Amino acid sequence: MKARRRGAKGAEGRTQAGRPAFAVHAERGGAGHPVVVAVVLFTLLAVVTVVVLWVRSAEPDRSGTWETPGLGAEVTVLWDSLAVPHVWAGSTADLLFAQGFLHARDRLFQMDLVRRTAQGRLAEVLGQDALDSDRFLRTMDLWSVTAEEERRLAPELRALLEA
Repeated sequence: MKARRRGAKGAEGRTQAGRPAFAVHAERGGAGHPVVVAVVLFTLLAVVTVVVLWVRSAEPDRSGTWETPGLGAEVTVLWDSLAVPHVWAGSTADLLFAQGFLHARDRLFQMDLVRRTAQGRLAEVLGQDALDSDRFLRTMDLWSVTAEEERRLAPELRALLEA
């Protein structure tokens, strides 16, 4: 008689312990219990709804009228379906003022980040990971270069930039 490993099949397709070699268990199908599936789907729907509402609440109000000092005449801003503003103004100074207003209103954090980048001060916001970048940018001295370029601007251009 040959020695068999434990669990090896005998001639009848059964193990030595007498159990079938390949047992098929009648468990639930792949879909799972209907209540569990419903709870998971409801939870997923609730999470998606909350995320969509949160993202939409972060969008700025694009309706109404704002009165701002510094404008010479009325300025009209219309946003297209991609939220791109289109600005109409009576003068270049008013147009640039409105553009600056919209940038500050919609992109203040980005503007601050770009300024800090040019100054080599990103680590103040982003932490230790930005120190190498700050050292490099301070070596480049972009902030001083731009200050010198600003000093050399023609008076007409300076007035438009300050609009």
